[in-house]
Amino acid sequence: MSLSNLKISHKLPLLITALAALSAGVTGYFVVQQASADALKASQESLLSLGEARTETLKNYLSSIGEDLSVMAHSDYVRQALRDFQVGWGDLAINQTERLQSLYINPDNLADRNPHPAGQKDKYDGPEQGTVYDQFHRTYHPWFHKVQQTREYYDIFLFDKNGNVVYTVFKELDFATNMNSGPWKDSDLANAFRSVKQNPKADFQAFFDFKPYKPSNDVPASFIAQPILGPDGSFEGAIAFQMPISRINGIMNSGNKSDSEDAIKIGSYIIGSDGLMRNDSVYAPAGTSTILTTKVAGAHVDAALQGQKGYVISPDYRGVEVVSSYAPLDFLGTRWAVLTEEGMADVMAPINDMRNSALMTTVFILAVASLVGFFFSRRLAGPITAMTSAMGELARGNFDVEIPGRERGDEIGAMAASVQVFKENGLEALRLKGAQEENERRAQVEKKRMMVELADRFDAEVGGSIQNLAVAAEKLQDAARTMENTAREAQEASSSVASASEETSANAATVASATEEMTASAQEISHQITDVAAKANQASTNASRTSAEVDQLNKLVTNIGEVVVAIKDIAEQTNLLALNATIEAARAGEAGKGFAVVADEVKKLANETAKKTEEIEKRITEIQGATGSAVRAMQEIIRNISDIDASSAGTAGAVEEQNAVISEITRNISEVSQASAQVSSIIGNVQVAASETGSAAQMLNASADNIAKLADGLERAVSGFLDRIRDDQQDAQSFKRAAE
Repeated sequence: MSLSNLKISHKLPLLITALAALSAGVTGYFVVQQASADALKASQESLLSLGEARTETLKNYLSSIGEDLSVMAHSDYVRQALRDFQVGWGDLAINQTERLQSLYINPDNLADRNPHPAGQKDKYDGPEQGTVYDQFHRTYHPWFHKVQQTREYYDIFLFDKNGNVVYTVFKELDFATNMNSGPWKDSDLANAFRSVKQNPKADFQAFFDFKPYKPSNDVPASFIAQPILGPDGSFEGAIAFQMPISRINGIMNSGNKSDSEDAIKIGSYIIGSDGLMRNDSVYAPAGTSTILTTKVAGAHVDAALQGQKGYVISPDYRGVEVVSSYAPLDFLGTRWAVLTEEGMADVMAPINDMRNSALMTTVFILAVASLVGFFFSRRLAGPITAMTSAMGELARGNFDVEIPGRERGDEIGAMAASVQVFKENGLEALRLKGAQEENERRAQVEKKRMMVELADRFDAEVGGSIQNLAVAAEKLQDAARTMENTAREAQEASSSVASASEETSANAATVASATEEMTASAQEISHQITDVAAKANQASTNASRTSAEVDQLNKLVTNIGEVVVAIKDIAEQTNLLALNATIEAARAGEAGKGFAVVADEVKKLANETAKKTEEIEKRITEIQGATGSAVRAMQEIIRNISDIDASSAGTAGAVEEQNAVISEITRNISEVSQASAQVSSIIGNVQVAASETGSAAQMLNASADNIAKLADGLERAVSGFLDRIRDDQQDAQSFKRAAE
């Protein structure tokens, strides 16, 4: 998981803990490093000082040994003791070694022998009654023993001038032996005697370094000797000390108060030219010795043996890394290297303790920082989390949520104020959306109402007009058929009258003889003419009524045209409103998309309405043209019928005249012939008028039929238009519900 995907409530504790850890770690690191360097430097300087101090202490102690040796070598008491021991040695005459060692070293469980075990032979002063030597031994031994014990020397030796060891305190196998010819003639004790004998000077001292010494069970032994001179300076013998190892160990290991392996120990070693230790190591296990058994090598040892001093960090003889100071120590012609060492673990122990303490402090700081980070993150991330939750609610459209942290004066408060602005904007957007939806709903309702009202109004007005037009067309068809029938009957009657007139004209010669018959014919003609006149009058009346109805039809069609124009204007206004609605919806952005779709549908409906109204206008123009033709035909029919009526009236008058002058027919036969010709002429005109009336009636019937068809087509178009409006309204409602 990347860091960017962690919550702030997790990041803050981690960040604070990390910063605290980094700060504590860096600080602790540099503190520990500096402390380590300081501790190491202090340890080196301390070791160097300690080494110098121990070296100086050892040098002073060795000098004190030399001083002790010098004091005793120049002491009259010691000189007298040497002389007395020489007398006692001489008094024994022979086998001095066997006799003295038997008495003072090898016990035979005899009361007059040394009863003390090995290592404690120095406690025996000698037999109370014995040889001269024994008497002298009892005299001087307590004093020498006290000096040996007080000064912690391993042993004190007195030599006569011949190399005989006439006295020792510790009574080992070198007692009562000769250093020139005895078993230990090659030992450093013998070398020390020979050295001082060869240099019989008052202040000359011979020192021999530690080597395994057989009489002391091969325990490393070092000897210092000085000649004992007589008052005249002659060599009378020598005195020697076997160096005190325990005292040297005490000096080299001073300050180490505990023998525990876990205790901090600072060891100092005396290293000879052979690289072997001259004292016991403080690190040696209890009961073991490192003198002449442990070799220490290294450049620092060589440097010390060359007279240099300093300090190094290197492995010691155990392979353990130590801080080691080194310095030379010169004593009576012998140079030692004195090393003072402290284990790096001991040197760094305080630093390690400091480091552990720093680690514990760091852990404590980290714990505190973690707790602080936790509580701080809770204090900081809590409001942020609450604000995030509130923002989530706002994102889900819940604008009733309370925005936390607005009362704060920090960045969280500023953030909360910004989120509050988002909330208020959301509420305003929600209000605007609700208002927009309400406006849209109202617009849809208003549109539906207007469309339904328009459809109802259109259906009421145009449908009624179309129905009236259909009825008028039907009536026109009836009138045309009636007119056609009347014209046909008039034509038939005219044909009959023409036939009668022709017959009358043809039979004019017999008129006189057939007056009664002519009278009957005249009466028949009169009746027929009257009937023709009546039918012509009826046709005129029907034609006038039809003309009026056609004129009314023309007016209705004109009204329909006006309604269609109004519908067209409404469609144009609807189109304009739809365009404005589309623009407003585009301005509203995402919230206006649904309204834009509805506006587009309204625009399409308005365009379709405009197209239908144009089609209706064309149909109305055709109807107006047809009705105009019908009106003109009816006017022509009325004129023709008027002519027929006039002709019928003339014919009737003529017939009446015929009836009036029937008595004069005979007398005025020529007038009858003329009247018959006139009747024939009138009848011809009537036939022509009847024929024209029939043609006009046929035209009127065709026009009426065309008007009926146009009315039917107009009714279907209007019905389809209204159905389309209602269907589009239902589709718009369905789209709105789907959009919601």
